[in-house]
Amino acid sequence: MKPISAKVREMVVATILADPTRPYHDIAKQYGISSWSVCKFAVAAGVRRSRGAGSPSWRLKEAAR
Repeated sequence: MKPISAKVREMVVATILADPTRPYHDIAKQYGISSWSVCKFAVAAGVRRSRGAGSPSWRLKEAAR
């Protein structure tokens, strides 16, 4: 497994902040890293998401349909 640069970490966090409803697995595919890494970067940066169908991010996605 290759190390992930600080620049990629910054870009991942910026992507999460720019589009809070985007799934972590989509972000992981975009940058060629694992979903676990995306989640860990988000937690380390203090970017927290609500979980479950009643979460605000899920409601935003449903309203956009």
